[in-house]
Amino acid sequence: MTDDSTSHGTPLPIEIMRALRGQKREPVPEHQRIFSHGLQFHEAALRCLETGADATFLPTQSTVLLALTVELYLKAAVSSEGGAAQAGGHRLDKGFERLSAPLRDEIVRQYKDRCGRDAMEDLVSFSPIFVKFRYSYELQGAHSVDLTSLGHLAASLYVVWITRHPEACARDVLSRRITSPDQGIPIFR
Repeated sequence: MTDDSTSHGTPLPIEIMRALRGQKREPVPEHQRIFSHGLQFHEAALRCLETGADATFLPTQSTVLLALTVELYLKAAVSSEGGAAQAGGHRLDKGFERLSAPLRDEIVRQYKDRCGRDAMEDLVSFSPIFVKFRYSYELQGAHSVDLTSLGHLAASLYVVWITRHPEACARDVLSRRITSPDQGIPIFR
């Protein structure tokens, strides 16, 4: 085993090796760190929707992860405009209201184009999802979430972000999955 490999002899990606060696890197702006974190949750949410021989379909977990993704994308946008990212808690509609009017308009338009729905209404109705569904075993009675629209909201925020920050675009396969017109449905592998 060499210094640059795992215990299985597989080479580690260069960015991991740099981090392990403690090489200095330029500080990453807060909005980029938040967006990157949201992108990781977005990918995890999509993986929860995979089904097949080696995948488990986890719609509740995907719902929680998509709600968190939307929250993080909104916080990244607030931070990119100079606002305090942590303010607003989990209320998606409150985070959205903190954005500039041109950015809000862009998100509303993107969401309407994707799924024909009203972004502000859905932000209000989606606001309690993260808090409510992360402990779904505590829920009483029937509960439902429009997972397709929640997926489109996350995708809309992603598209608006990469339009403004093209360097943040996810790798090709992930970006295609995020921007697919088919959101919130099982992904067959």
